[in-house]
Amino acid sequence: MHSVDGFVPVDPAYDRLVHRAPTRSRESAQILSFLDSGQSVLVVCLPGDGALDFARFLAAALGRPEQTLLRVSAHTTAEEVAEFVDDATLSGGPRIMSGAHLLTSEANILIDQALHEKRVPVAYLVDGDQLRLVHQGDDSVLKQIAESWSAGEIGRVDLAPLTGRESMALVAGLSPMTPLDDLQLRTLAALCAGRPLVASDLVAWAEEDPLRVPRHYPHSSSDTPFFSSRVLSRFAPVYPRMRASTLLAARRLGDLSPMPTRTAKQLFGDAVVTRLVDLRLAREFEVSGQPSVAVSPLHVGSMATSSSGRPMLQMRRSSLVVSRFCGRPAIRSARPQRSVWLATSSTGVVRSIPLRPNYC
Repeated sequence: MHSVDGFVPVDPAYDRLVHRAPTRSRESAQILSFLDSGQSVLVVCLPGDGALDFARFLAAALGRPEQTLLRVSAHTTAEEVAEFVDDATLSGGPRIMSGAHLLTSEANILIDQALHEKRVPVAYLVDGDQLRLVHQGDDSVLKQIAESWSAGEIGRVDLAPLTGRESMALVAGLSPMTPLDDLQLRTLAALCAGRPLVASDLVAWAEEDPLRVPRHYPHSSSDTPFFSSRVLSRFAPVYPRMRASTLLAARRLGDLSPMPTRTAKQLFGDAVVTRLVDLRLAREFEVSGQPSVAVSPLHVGSMATSSSGRPMLQMRRSSLVVSRFCGRPAIRSARPQRSVWLATSSTGVVRSIPLRPNYC
């Protein structure tokens, strides 16, 4: 039994800064505890979390990485899956399956047997965005795994973003030879939002031209630098699975980010802001001690350059008129019956709030 593409050792620096950081250490301990007890576990990952690297780390922790890791791809065969979940191998011991959401219907019966008959302890690493789309009529492998968790048959661990301190240590540790000052490092740490692969991409982008790295969190409507396609491509695959109204709300909030959370909820509605945060399109943090919310300029840039972003950008231009006021965006509805100005000062205080549109 072997990984589809062979086992690649975990980079020591990345391992130390990410997998052995307190956040991932707690999660890996939980996962290994499930496996050691003979119970399978659903591990939910999102884009930029570094799922494959984490799977390799877990496989290495099991002691036999080349035998205990299966990286699922579109080319993974039913025979490979059957061999991997065979309880006769590895003495029925634990194993790691990265990308389990990519399994085709040919693997349905094999995973069903692994979950309910053989009870082989497997850590199933899946895409959290795909997991959201599992519905009643679906008969996919992912639905089988999700239902086993819902029934209490397997455990579940959701990978959390790295903390601000861990993100700062990561970008600093990955760029020891790059001439970046403390403010630039803090900006990169804030932009990565706790996602290790995004942090790695941002550091690679910064190394090409350190002078273009801003010394403050950039506002997507005015002073966002041009990020590399490598950085933006991390986010693009998730947009086609989201409603256009959700993406439009993200773009509009992105033009004013960061802004007070209370103001954002008045403008867009509690449900919309909550949904954007839940989807990781927006994140909450404090600005000068005030709870605030922001849509990352990385998301705004990615949506603008992706195929799904272009139609949405046209929608945005047809419904909004953007101008400048007090050094920050001022937005007026293009509809005569909703011609209400929204102006924000440099401190992010909204002077006037328009009628709330039905975004989602």
